[in-house]
Amino acid sequence: MRRGLTYLAVAVAVVAVFVALAHLPAARSMALQWGLRALHSRVGIDATVRDISYNLLTLDVHLRGLTVTAAGSSIPFVTADEVSVDLPWGAVFGSAAVERLDARGLAVDIVRAADGTVNLPKSGDRTASATAPRIVVGGLVLADTRVRYRDLGSQFSLDVSGLNLTMTPAANGVITGRLSTDTGPALRGQNLSVDGAVTGSIAYDGSSLAFDGVSYRSTVGELRTNGRLEALWGTPAARLTVDGAVELTRLSTALSIEPPLDGRVTLSGPVTGELSKLEATLTATSDQLQWEHLTPRNVTAAVVLTPGAVRVDKASLQLGGGAVSGTGGLLFESGMASIDASWQGVPLDALVDQPLPGNVATRLTGRTALTWDTSRGIRGLTGRIETRADAAAGTRGTALDGTAQLNLSGETWDLRSNTVVGGALSLDGALSGRLPDAELANSSLEGTLSAAGDAGPLEGLAARFAGTESGARIVAGRVPRVHQGLVMCLPARRRFR
Repeated sequence: MRRGLTYLAVAVAVVAVFVALAHLPAARSMALQWGLRALHSRVGIDATVRDISYNLLTLDVHLRGLTVTAAGSSIPFVTADEVSVDLPWGAVFGSAAVERLDARGLAVDIVRAADGTVNLPKSGDRTASATAPRIVVGGLVLADTRVRYRDLGSQFSLDVSGLNLTMTPAANGVITGRLSTDTGPALRGQNLSVDGAVTGSIAYDGSSLAFDGVSYRSTVGELRTNGRLEALWGTPAARLTVDGAVELTRLSTALSIEPPLDGRVTLSGPVTGELSKLEATLTATSDQLQWEHLTPRNVTAAVVLTPGAVRVDKASLQLGGGAVSGTGGLLFESGMASIDASWQGVPLDALVDQPLPGNVATRLTGRTALTWDTSRGIRGLTGRIETRADAAAGTRGTALDGTAQLNLSGETWDLRSNTVVGGALSLDGALSGRLPDAELANSSLEGTLSAAGDAGPLEGLAARFAGTESGARIVAGRVPRVHQGLVMCLPARRRFR
């Protein structure tokens, strides 16, 4: 019995000496280097730590000056001033679990380079697993955290500062808490500036984050989201739904749109994909919008937004009783845009901001297919616009029938038209010009205009135009009575201004 107590005392003494030695600075340094090498070999992560302290009896670890970088990258994706971790004893035997994690001054910085690579560990560096890795956490405190996403190719960035979160145990191994940010996400890009703040509830189950009623109130409106961010310890992917509303006057300011749009647009749809390849597929609707004198109604659009582009798969609206529909898109990095649209039965007077001379009554039907290098302004447009004018039925206005085709090719343009006004005056035109700069008013103009008509109908048409304020200005100073048929061909060669 006495010998057994002696052996026990010796064993306890040996353990005590071992624990004491393990807490020496040299031992802490050796343990840190072993852990950092294991991170590199197992998950492709290079980490550095300025200082480490731990208690082997309570399994508490405290790190200062943490930097974490994916192997092969020069940009850290995680840094932290201080990180404290309390481990359960199960962690000694291989269990991936944390009793409590407390991080202060944490910064997560995800960077997408111009060649499309991201500064995160590659999934191919890890051993394939049938199930997503899990790390169970019993409690979490994040104080003054910053999260950034930067796309160096498109110059788009997302920045969240002052993120605070405290999560405590709920049921079935899940922890929940309330999330808030001081500022952000703040969105920046070419002609883009949006600021705001986030509040809401989130939950963590060991491998994914669940969002419940998370709201982003920004300078352009409010968006709400629910859903999950899955496979946090594998290849993170989002499965979210969003809804909200955007005030277009504020959005025009954020996007530097002049003249600004006015109106309210509601948005809803899913946001899915890996974090570096997020795709939002949204349905946008509005009862009425306004841009200068244009007032489209019943607007709907299916919009797909990715880090590199925005695409409109389908859009439709009503304008003055007519219908317009189309598709389009914009590449952020190159500034190249495209539009393919058609319209049917759109009143001509819905497109102008003043009454038409002679109360011209016609409806337009046509289509366009254009590409646009937005960096070149109006000189970046290439494509064709075709339209047909049909006299509006059941009106007392002046009928207008005909066709027109406008071809755009960078700095040059040409227009072909054939129009009959009021059944009395036939107008044919073949015009072309060159744009020396981005101002339409500076374009050159050359070509021919021809007009033909009979005396009687022309007199009635002149009287109809003279009966309106704008028409009276047109006929003022001319012969008030037409004595014979009119046929003339005029060369046109001048600048607009």
